[in-house]
Amino acid sequence: MLKQLGSLIAMPVYHYMNTKFVIITCLILNSAALLLFTVGNNFYILCLSRVLVGVFQVFFCIYFPVWVDLFADESRKTIWLTTLLIGVPLGVITGYSLTAVLILYVNWKWTFYGQAFAMIPLALFFLMTPAKYMVY
Repeated sequence: MLKQLGSLIAMPVYHYMNTKFVIITCLILNSAALLLFTVGNNFYILCLSRVLVGVFQVFFCIYFPVWVDLFADESRKTIWLTTLLIGVPLGVITGYSLTAVLILYVNWKWTFYGQAFAMIPLALFFLMTPAKYMVY
């Protein structure tokens, strides 16, 4: 259900707003929602954080396949899309595996801190990306 909610929001946002701004904003807000999960002790705050993470991730799920379709070389488009789509399950598997090891040494919240702070360089990367490489 979160995906449908995010999809309904994403359509008008992408239509009326600058794509580069949307991607950067969603990276920052996704990072903030992850941090909210680490400070929340209330069930409703934890649920809100999860909903927000899901909604902000929908923007990436919608944008990046379109970006690959528009910018990939025709002979490599299938490889690009395969790499993009396989990244999600591999990321989940890698994340769970790393978390299983990390919680032996540090608090579970550090896994969320790591993910949240890893998105900041991505936002900076998109900030420096020339407009001609972003879909508008």
